[in-house]
Amino acid sequence: MIRVLELLTTTTLGGGPQQVRHLVRHLPAGEFEVAVAGPWERGLAEQLRALHIEPAALALGTLRGLPLTLRRTIRLIRSAKADVVHTHGKGAGFYGRLAAWLAGVPAVHTFHGIHYESYSQTGQRAYLALERRLVAITHTVINVSASQEVEALALGVARAERSVVVVNGIDVDELAARSPVARAQLGLSDAAQVVGCVARFDPVKRHDALVRAFALVAPRRPNLSLLLVGDGPERARIAALAADLGIAPDRIVAPGELAWTTNAYSCIDLYVATSRKEGLPLAPFTVHDLRRTASTLLNELGFNSDWIEKCLAHEDGRSSRGVYNKAEYEVQRRHMMQEWSNIVDAWVGGQKYIPILIPPSMPLLQLDPAL
Repeated sequence: MIRVLELLTTTTLGGGPQQVRHLVRHLPAGEFEVAVAGPWERGLAEQLRALHIEPAALALGTLRGLPLTLRRTIRLIRSAKADVVHTHGKGAGFYGRLAAWLAGVPAVHTFHGIHYESYSQTGQRAYLALERRLVAITHTVINVSASQEVEALALGVARAERSVVVVNGIDVDELAARSPVARAQLGLSDAAQVVGCVARFDPVKRHDALVRAFALVAPRRPNLSLLLVGDGPERARIAALAADLGIAPDRIVAPGELAWTTNAYSCIDLYVATSRKEGLPLAPFTVHDLRRTASTLLNELGFNSDWIEKCLAHEDGRSSRGVYNKAEYEVQRRHMMQEWSNIVDAWVGGQKYIPILIPPSMPLLQLDPAL
């Protein structure tokens, strides 16, 4: 029997607590015995109790109680007779790995994204220096995507021989079994087109970018509503931003944190993730990826590849055709980009649009009758 102690920096609805809950549910009971500790939160506590786990309250999200919290963590490791300590988040990663080292127990740390860019330069240097010290006493670092592992190795917060990738996943069967949240419960009409996001209100999630984008689109889409599910330190600031942008209160619905057993996704027509950075495999998605998406779809739709390449400012100087073809395709490119805009607008509206491949006003060469 392997005894595992899971330590959480936060126990509010999010990636770390959700992963721990899944671990408790799916680790073979005959092989693993799991204990969980972290800040007290009723929702997670009730979920764990349903799985016959009594979580221990431990304030791992703050350094203010440093000596006392460290001693309590060491005592917890010893009382649980832990064979492995598994930490999630910065605070738990600090206390848990240091306490495990002092208690002579191996520690495993999961990075749910590596977030430090919002710190001051001094704060960034201090954070990275601390993580580089902690990795020396960490048995294994778990990354939730290959792209995150590349970043962790480059920053020196993981070691190649002690780093693994365990990708994030969603238990779709469990999600489908949750009670769907009715739109009426949230004050949304059945006719509304709902753009939504389910995430904690944290600077890295960039709710401000989503609200600013909504403010641009809302006047042209009277049936459009924005649903923001979650809670966190940014919630009041985002509400104030929406008011400053002149968004009517009934156009944005922010019910706060919903129960773990409910499914808010059923209310959403279009899910939007505006995070500055995530640990998921889609993390490296950039503006260049938007160009790639447009190029791929425009080619598949049958638009002229020369028009597409000219729009992307790609120049082929290697072939004789590339050297001699200096056409700008101005009319054609303008038409194609308008058709692309029409396609995207249709997607937003939940509709379909069949593009016209040839502009009706495209000038055609005509033979001189005198020839």
